[in-house]
Amino acid sequence: MATDINTRRKNWQTGYELAKKHIDQFDTALDIGCDIFGWSNLMTQDFAHVHAFDFRDRTEFLNNKKIQFHQVGLGEATTTRYTKRGVGRIKANETATKTCDMPVKITTVDSFDFTNVGLIKVDCDGYEKLVLQGAKQLLTQQSPVIFCELHTSDTNSSHDYLLSLGYSHEETWYDDHGIAHDAVYIRDKK
Repeated sequence: MATDINTRRKNWQTGYELAKKHIDQFDTALDIGCDIFGWSNLMTQDFAHVHAFDFRDRTEFLNNKKIQFHQVGLGEATTTRYTKRGVGRIKANETATKTCDMPVKITTVDSFDFTNVGLIKVDCDGYEKLVLQGAKQLLTQQSPVIFCELHTSDTNSSHDYLLSLGYSHEETWYDDHGIAHDAVYIRDKK
């Protein structure tokens, strides 16, 4: 059952408020997996620059001139991956299959050379660790606050990856069923 838009807005606001209290500079924010720009729109209230990413064409939902939309998939390398048509998540397939035959160009966050990043929101339905690996330089040099969807898979632990970079798990957002869904991570700037 799809979540209604008012519930989604409430969840975006709650998540953003969890992350916001840990942010110390509000120049640039990244919304990775922007969907319909819910987080992006919230970020524009505080950040000078908001960059939103989705491999699907989401321009029909974009109505805020402060958001720069990048229609590209993000991952750990510049490559092409394949996904199933009509879904909002990238599979790790590097070759087309019978069910995953839609090519998605992938690049890294680090290839954009962003500066003064205060917050990165990552919600990519299981692809988070690969996205974060492609942002390693930015994460280690700028130490932005991270709001990241949680997945417990041993092969895709964004949580473990962030801890390996010196981040600490500060907050957890639980869904309506009491299941840990997203987490806030911060890293001491040394």
